[in-house]
Amino acid sequence: MTETKYEILETDEEAQDEILSQIMPSHLIQGIAYFCLVESGNAMSPADMTEFLGVSDSWYTERFEDAVERLLDKGLIKKAD
Repeated sequence: MTETKYEILETDEEAQDEILSQIMPSHLIQGIAYFCLVESGNAMSPADMTEFLGVSDSWYTERFEDAVERLLDKGLIKKAD
């Protein structure tokens, strides 16, 4: 089973930084998920994000799955093709 990967919609780096500064203070895990996508420059799954950060506990992957869903709902990311 292939994990769904996600990518950010915003391509402007300054706008990405602004989005991060708005998300981080109130939605830390969403901000970290967005940060992973920005910094990697690649589409990522929630499991990829935890690996990118060097954590392996499934608890973190579950948190990132929830964060990704919320970022999708906000229109900040999309499923990668």
